[in-house]
Amino acid sequence: MRALLRLIPTVAFVIAACAPQATPAPPSASAASKVGGSVTFVATTDPDTLDLHQTSNPVSSTIFGWIYEPLVYQDLDNTYKGLLAESWTVSPDSRTITFKLRSGITFTDGTPFNADAVKFTFERLRRVGSKSPIFPTFQNVTSMEAKDATTFVMTMKDAYAPIFHDLQVSYAGILSPTAVKAANDNIGRAAVGTGPYKLKEFQTGQQITLERNADYKWPPAFYQNRGAPYIQELRYRVIAEPSTQLAALDAGEVDYLGLRAQDLAKYGSDSRFRSTTATPSVSPISASTRSGRRSTTPSCVPRWRRR
Repeated sequence: MRALLRLIPTVAFVIAACAPQATPAPPSASAASKVGGSVTFVATTDPDTLDLHQTSNPVSSTIFGWIYEPLVYQDLDNTYKGLLAESWTVSPDSRTITFKLRSGITFTDGTPFNADAVKFTFERLRRVGSKSPIFPTFQNVTSMEAKDATTFVMTMKDAYAPIFHDLQVSYAGILSPTAVKAANDNIGRAAVGTGPYKLKEFQTGQQITLERNADYKWPPAFYQNRGAPYIQELRYRVIAEPSTQLAALDAGEVDYLGLRAQDLAKYGSDSRFRSTTATPSVSPISASTRSGRRSTTPSCVPRWRRR
């Protein structure tokens, strides 16, 4: 059993839905009764920061990928679709992209998501993001304009074919300008985004705890649950030694081990399971339900998604 559990990918029980839906199903009437519990993962290294412009650490990006969201995402058929962006148009010379942003989205500090926030984020990335894997991409950007609350225009010096790939990774998540200014630009332990989870506690060298964003209601189209996540908390315990990780798994102190080195090599340092909600058919994981003792399993096999 332990050998099998080690092969289960990191976020198997938090995965939303495994197949696209032409018409998303409405939230279950009993959704509220499914909310609760926690899942504890192993972080093989201490996340250096949750400031997505100040790191290329894959453990950090795995965690802040729950907090921040990008404008677009890569769907299960590998096409790019809008997440925080509703739609976009590309100029004939492929140098200018005009995004129509979704309205009614808020950051977890209560401030509105809008074109000014996108402009603020990407300008900050250009200014201080030299450690980010997508920093070179934004050095090709010559101008950014928030034409109105829901229209953001980005112009590049040269046409760049992989631009949408770079815009959908977790490092391209959108920041809350209000939170950044309140933290005096030191957001490494004060991360605020629009994502399905928000930062609850950051214990350096020990554990990071995220709690569900109860107001979340804008997941990608293929998720069956159209509302907030069912799992109440996600915890990442920092355990570097493999033997100690296994001991913690056997003792029921963690639910899943972190991504293995061969997984990162295969899927890339910015790859992970990206999921925000559990399927309506999957019961929530209670805090007392531990690996090796679970009686419920996911009803479908989750897929890798590039982040």
